[in-house]
Amino acid sequence: MNNQVLDTQLNLAFDATLEELEKSLDLDVGYDSQTGQWEAIVRYAGAGKGAEDRSQSEMQGLSVTWLSGGYGIIRGTKAAIDAFSEFKKSHLDFIFEIYGKGELEQELKNYVSSLGLNDSVVFKGFCTDVHERIIDASMFLISSDYEGLSNSMIESMALGIPTIATDCPIGGARMVINSGINGYLVPVNNKEKIVEAMSRIADDSKLAEQLSNNAYKIREQLSVDRICLEWRNVIDEML
Repeated sequence: MNNQVLDTQLNLAFDATLEELEKSLDLDVGYDSQTGQWEAIVRYAGAGKGAEDRSQSEMQGLSVTWLSGGYGIIRGTKAAIDAFSEFKKSHLDFIFEIYGKGELEQELKNYVSSLGLNDSVVFKGFCTDVHERIIDASMFLISSDYEGLSNSMIESMALGIPTIATDCPIGGARMVINSGINGYLVPVNNKEKIVEAMSRIADDSKLAEQLSNNAYKIREQLSVDRICLEWRNVIDEML
């Protein structure tokens, strides 16, 4: 098989892959039969209002959002709750919304109760319209001990939500967040730094708007066309 024929077949394969990926962007929240957990999947294209439509009034939704496919120690959910507990002392009007289901849910609810946060930490459970529910959130927080390139983080950024993520192994968050520009990276298990980042977003509306607008640009950075083109370039270099 000569290179011209191979290149033609690769082009056809990539076109077919692109079509399938475009279709896959229509997925909503669904059940993962392999993990037995509900996963939150937010559409990129046309999902919610986007950064350009998030007015300052909408960005004062006074909520901190946490998305999870399943609560567990790996997800650092307690670390997020601890940080919110401290943040709440100086930001009384905020609530902390947790989306998802998992085997540790009751344990986490008991932990929230022990901190006296029943009125301000809300377990939203599984829902099919998560993108519509979180579009006006003031910020998104993911405090994992280790994580790849988190879907929920990317999806929240694509919605223009100011995002805080732990700079944990294996470095997925570091690949897309330029700290202070399109979100915040904070050290793992550092409650003080998480609270500091949360306070900056809550207390500075211009900063929150800047983070929102810059985070929204991830739609272009990780677009289907761009990723497929990068794969094609890699394969072309190998030929």
